[in-house]
Amino acid sequence: MSNKDSLATIEKSIRTAQKIAIGLIISIPTAYIFWFWGINDSSLSVKSGDWGTFGDFVGGVLNPVIAFFAFYWLTKSVHYQKEELSETRQALSEAKDAQKEQARYQFISTQIAALDTRLRAKQSDIENVRKTISYYVSQGRGAVFGASGEYTDCEEALSQLALELNTLLEERNDLQGDIAETISLLTNGSA
Repeated sequence: MSNKDSLATIEKSIRTAQKIAIGLIISIPTAYIFWFWGINDSSLSVKSGDWGTFGDFVGGVLNPVIAFFAFYWLTKSVHYQKEELSETRQALSEAKDAQKEQARYQFISTQIAALDTRLRAKQSDIENVRKTISYYVSQGRGAVFGASGEYTDCEEALSQLALELNTLLEERNDLQGDIAETISLLTNGSA
């Protein structure tokens, strides 16, 4: 049953209980008056003691009925509050789980962004080494004026640059593997 249907049912039950209580409040004195005027042909008493007895009678009949309705609605109210509390707990639990999942995705996204930045820096280093290699290759053999302003042996510089390039390429491959592994965390659902 939806929340709207539940509220409509509660309101209908309350209106019914109110009608019953009002009906009793009207019918009991009416029956009492009918009994004394219509059946017993008695007149209204002028004694305050008789009216006190009449008030005790009406109160004695109506108080248990009204108390019953009050107790009934108190227990209904507690029942509905218990249901609402259960639904609220469920919603909070679902919200907590969704928030945890969102935080997990944010953490993984941050990791990917950091790895991507490192990968771009590594790619930039690779491009710089390749340009330097191109420079030495274009200069030919022997000692040439180096990239940092000194004379350098081309073959020795190319050998060192080749080692540096291989190291950078391995590091780039490792970073690409780390990125692929981190992306797989998104699809596999484990962090």
